[in-house]
Amino acid sequence: QGDYSKALEYYLKALKIFEELGNKNRIAAALGNIGLVFCHQADQQQSPDKVGRNSLYNKALEYYGKSMKIREAIQDKEGIAYSLNNIGYIYYEQREFEKALDHHKKSLKIREELQDKRGIAESLNNIGMVYENMERSEDALQYHRKSLKIREEIADKRGLANSLNLIAAILLRKGQLGEAFLLADKSLQTAKELGYPQNIGIAAGTLKEIYQKQNKYKEAFTMLELEMRMRDSVTNEQTKKLSLKKQFQYEYERRTAADSVKNAEQQKVKNAQLQAQQAQLGQEKTQRYALYGGLFLVIAFAGFVFNRFKITQKQKGIIEKQK
Repeated sequence: QGDYSKALEYYLKALKIFEELGNKNRIAAALGNIGLVFCHQADQQQSPDKVGRNSLYNKALEYYGKSMKIREAIQDKEGIAYSLNNIGYIYYEQREFEKALDHHKKSLKIREELQDKRGIAESLNNIGMVYENMERSEDALQYHRKSLKIREEIADKRGLANSLNLIAAILLRKGQLGEAFLLADKSLQTAKELGYPQNIGIAAGTLKEIYQKQNKYKEAFTMLELEMRMRDSVTNEQTKKLSLKKQFQYEYERRTAADSVKNAEQQKVKNAQLQAQQAQLGQEKTQRYALYGGLFLVIAFAGFVFNRFKITQKQKGIIEKQK
């Protein structure tokens, strides 16, 4: 839903409970999810501020690292492979390709030991993308073809559409238009079966470039229209997410404001109660002083009367003796 602050709030609450329980497996999972939130925030960063984006990626790296350290301690191999893959992705986005390659290859090795075919295909794909950005197209092709083969075996259609298009794009740059067309077209048909606008748009973009190279401008224009339509569809989906995010933000702020007013009213009541208590205590104190003062006057008056009585008795005795 794109409500990253709320997601982070709940993951942190979960993390605290798992730490109290001492459940290391769950602690590692929560740390990994917190890293994922920061990673998504960086991916969605629209601002040209690279420093801010890198700051989010570095925060994601910090949590991925903490998660992996725990997974290593409890020997959770599947979790370690997942963490390595995530860290590799961050380094790829930061264009630290050697580090990205190192982490993806380590992840691949563990996934091969576990015979996790979907994970193996993912790691092979990621290694191919790193090599592609390092301008090592032959190495990239080798890994993408391996990934494609596994994805065909396990019928991972979305992964299949992605691998087909990645290979087609490399072949297009190498000038191998025939094979590039076949793969890009297959990628498009697979994406259409799934109904994923983003994959359809990417495949259409590759086919557009192939048709342009072949001077088939009518077909190229058709693919351009499809690409733009799918891009609008993706943008609309993102707009929906943004609208939903703004709605959540509005609801959150409204609720916060209401809570703030409620708290202010409660505070007023508490202050009034406190003032009333203080006034009552002051009144009781005054009453006590008045009581003590009155008691003192009574005692003093009693002493005065007793003293006058003694004097009167003494004078009476003297008069009687004189008589």
